[in-house]
Amino acid sequence: MTSVGSAVRWKVVDQALTQGLALLGAVLLARLLLPADFGLFVMVVVFIALAELFVQVGLASALIQRQDTTATDENTVFWFNLGIGVLLAIAVALAAPGIAAFYDQPLVADLTRAMSVNVVLSALVTVPVARWRKALDFRRLAILSGISIGGGMAVAVVLALAGAGVWALAAQILVTGVLRVACAFLLDPWRPGLEFSGERFRLLFSFGAWLALAQAMTLLARQMYTLAVGRLYTPADLGIFNRAINTRGMPQTFISNVYVSVAFPVLSRHHADRPRLRRALSEGVVAAMAIQLPVMVGMALVAKNLIPVAFGPNWDAVVPYLQILCLAAVPWLMNQAMGNALRALGEARLYFHLQLLLQGLFVVMVLTTAPFSLSALAWGMVGMELFSLLVLAAVSRRFLDYGLAAQLRDLAPFLALTAFMAVVVLIQRSAVELESNIANLLLSTAVGMMSYLVPLALFRPAMLQQVLRPFKG
Repeated sequence: MTSVGSAVRWKVVDQALTQGLALLGAVLLARLLLPADFGLFVMVVVFIALAELFVQVGLASALIQRQDTTATDENTVFWFNLGIGVLLAIAVALAAPGIAAFYDQPLVADLTRAMSVNVVLSALVTVPVARWRKALDFRRLAILSGISIGGGMAVAVVLALAGAGVWALAAQILVTGVLRVACAFLLDPWRPGLEFSGERFRLLFSFGAWLALAQAMTLLARQMYTLAVGRLYTPADLGIFNRAINTRGMPQTFISNVYVSVAFPVLSRHHADRPRLRRALSEGVVAAMAIQLPVMVGMALVAKNLIPVAFGPNWDAVVPYLQILCLAAVPWLMNQAMGNALRALGEARLYFHLQLLLQGLFVVMVLTTAPFSLSALAWGMVGMELFSLLVLAAVSRRFLDYGLAAQLRDLAPFLALTAFMAVVVLIQRSAVELESNIANLLLSTAVGMMSYLVPLALFRPAMLQQVLRPFKG
């Protein structure tokens, strides 16, 4: 089985390919398409993503969490997921006219029917991907990501150049899905057998169902802004707000997936040894937050230059929303880590009930803030992440004796360094204003990196080693 250090290094490669290609695609397509095209696309994605979640998370996570799974378990999960995937794809396609009517956008119906195929494609790859994640085999995941995302992006750019509009984005999703299936079965000799065990299904379902429901609630709640903004505002407004969320999400997802994706199978191995699990959680939180803190604060500081450089002048309205949302990213990562620990402990039902509370409140927040303004909605997201942090930290303290106070003690040096970096960059930006956005962006980024990394390396080398420890395994 792959070592933790090797797994983290390959996960970095995987995420570099995934996020790098996604960023390249976003930059190219943002300059070829209009905000309204992205808004229409997002209206459909929320429903496709929700359907995919049921086949990607529940029983697949049960395969990773349980240490005694067999070939029968894998076959059972494959056939159940495929059956559910087909049914959900049909349901989404049948709901297409209603979805289009909700948004009052007729084109959404055809987009929904076309993209529903991706639900079945997702079902086909869940078991191979779960097998790799359990074995910490992120090398094959990196290959899978590079080929599928790169191929989908290339097709989307060609279609956008040809004037396909929003259909270029739909084609990107479908081509990526087809390539994922082809690569998964080329890279893994595993093939599903013709067997299904009701007994093993019930055992896996007892864990996976709670997790799938929790993740479904989270996704639906977190995408509630899509429904609210799409209903209350124009497709262009939705495209702008979603671009702010996705831009914030690029480094956030990279950091989260490197540490959190590796952490779940690793923590699951130690679920019976709570002191060891606590240490692993602490190390993961510190390592991830040591990167997340300066990156998110830095992105907020340079957003005014970053957006026009990356996406062009059509997207300048993204800046104020991005700056607010960067603040929500800091507690979000800590919440993800603590949720991972609960799942590794096998506390799927508790995790579900916590998500029921938190995501229910998130929906209330969206419905009460969105009618006022998009800025109010963004600030509401910040508030909900902070409240979620208090709740999950209290649960972490109960199960692992690792509450918010302990976490803040661990993170105090990095919080101080990030604050120092922010002050230095603000002084630099007020004192020096260059002629171009790209020059200002490069200068502020260099100043920020130096003001964070140099003190870290010179005065607290032990902290730097702590950040790098997961890479060494």
